[in-house]
Amino acid sequence: MRDYVVEHLGDPAGVLIVDDTGFLKKGTRSAGVQRQYSGTAGRTENCQVGTFLAYRSSKGHALIDRQLYLPASWTDDRDRCRAAGIPDYVEFATKVQMARQMLARALDAGVPVGWVTMDEAYGQSKSLRLWLEHQDMGYVVAIRRNDDMITTTMGIARADELIAALPARAWCRLSAGAGAHGPREYWWARVPVRIGWQPGRGHPHRETRTQPAPRPSPIPRLRRQNPRRRSHRCHRPRRHPSVAGQAA
Repeated sequence: MRDYVVEHLGDPAGVLIVDDTGFLKKGTRSAGVQRQYSGTAGRTENCQVGTFLAYRSSKGHALIDRQLYLPASWTDDRDRCRAAGIPDYVEFATKVQMARQMLARALDAGVPVGWVTMDEAYGQSKSLRLWLEHQDMGYVVAIRRNDDMITTTMGIARADELIAALPARAWCRLSAGAGAHGPREYWWARVPVRIGWQPGRGHPHRETRTQPAPRPSPIPRLRRQNPRRRSHRCHRPRRHPSVAGQAA
């Protein structure tokens, strides 16, 4: 499947996307099933969880790899694993470790890619980000807004504090293309973090600010302002094609 996708969708500016999803279950025999958080349901449920790797380029998108998450309650019970058809050599791995394994398989196979993107569950992993940097791979990953950052002056500051200190003119409005409910437009701001870049590389911290559709107000021409903000950590070559519109 991966080779087929690369043949038809491959592009040097392609994007690898890591995410997981849950599959609700009723019983207890399905491999990896237990009560755990399911993003599909938005709450803790009896379910299986799989981590997936997708490939996206201007030509289209498709899944190219997947791994089933096996909680420690399963890998510590080899009889239960055997009954579910899980080989003895399969050991416990965190979702972050599974994401790294799938990314390594894709890179080792020569999948043409310019960027990697992940949500906060994976993006907040410093070890995964560092591994990507060692692969000389650009990334744009979501992080927690209260994550600590090493500044260019070797200080430490929270991500949201760095962004809050920027002047209003630092924000610019960019489009991520058309969406199912209309244009996807965001306000972006960025600030450099962490010194010691390799030549031709950079580590900006970015934050997006989305403005919801205006709500009716009893006062004419007055609209409620309640923007939602998201923080992202980036690593990229100084001159690199934009990821906007592909992984957004």
